[in-house]
This record gives sequence, structure tokens and C-alpha cells, in this order.
Amino acid sequence: MESVQDLDPLDRAILTYALQWLPYGDLEDTVVNFGLPPDKYLLRVLDLVDRHRPHLAPSTASRLTSMCARRLRARNFSPGATVSGA
Repeated sequence: MESVQDLDPLDRAILTYALQWLPYGDLEDTVVNFGLPPDKYLLRVLDLVDRHRPHLAPSTASRLTSMCARRLRARNFSPGATVSGA
């Protein structure tokens, strides 16, 4: 079974950035840093948390999930909506 350390370097960078900056920063940097518009970035973080949940501390997984969901709601994003960009 894959561990978080075995993550693709880009996926590891996405999770690291989320842990460091989601509580504070503007998500517009996700386009520059990862080539992902903010909505796609948040969905990617949620997907990574879901796929690697067994290898994440429960508090980390919960915090990332809550922060992403809150940010998506604030952006008026609904799961059925089309995400623009990449």
C-alpha cells in the first residue's frame, strides 16, 4: 500500500501547500504554482485526502477537508458545476 511519502512529488507539494496556506492565503497562486485554477486545486486536495486518508493523521485529513469545503462554498462552487480552466 502506498504511503504519503510515496506520493508523486506534485501531489505531495499540493498537500504541503494546502497545509501551509489554505488557512491564510489567496488561492490565485495555485495557477502559478500548480497550473490549477483555485476550484480545481481544492478538488484535487479533496481527492488526495480521500485517496490517502489511511496515511494521514485524522486531524490533518479533517482539517484539509473542512478548509476545502469551506473555500468551495465561499466560491459558490457546486459539485455539478463545470470548473473553468485546465
